[in-house]
Amino acid sequence: MFRIACDQGSINQVPVERDHAITAAFRFMSVDSLAQSKGKGLRLTTIRSLDVNFDGTSSTWQYEYFGSTPSAYCFHSTYRSVAFDSTSPARDGVAIITHTWFNSDVALSIAERNGGSDFRSRNPGFSIMASLAQPLVPNAGTYWYITYRSVNNQSRVDLAVDAVTGSVAQYYVNRLQD
Repeated sequence: MFRIACDQGSINQVPVERDHAITAAFRFMSVDSLAQSKGKGLRLTTIRSLDVNFDGTSSTWQYEYFGSTPSAYCFHSTYRSVAFDSTSPARDGVAIITHTWFNSDVALSIAERNGGSDFRSRNPGFSIMASLAQPLVPNAGTYWYITYRSVNNQSRVDLAVDAVTGSVAQYYVNRLQD
């Protein structure tokens, strides 16, 4: 299992690209470098994509950073580019990702084995969202939050995968009655 540390670019895994869809780590070093050029002391708080493939890749990933100013800095990455998107007012209760984390392809592989694959087979029209974050709780770990959602009804599966150990910390299924 490969892992990524979010401090000072200490990625120690090979990011993945498939047909111009990328994993969360594919452009992370470039995003982090751009973030550091925007403001001293910016720290990663969230990585997310609203349209993830079941192999853990996406056409775009969003990275959110916070620093000493009361602003959030948002960056985007695609196969070809990294860009600064915007700043927004900081929200209360933001946790900085301080733990080592593994890439989105590993997270989705775990999610697939823990209900995601079954959900997709029962729901041919589906979407997958994934985000990496650390809860604002003392001694909390870093988690991949993954949601499989049917586009045809309100069925969904939500998983929280510990981004260090790979254990499924939370699992929720909402199925409509047939």
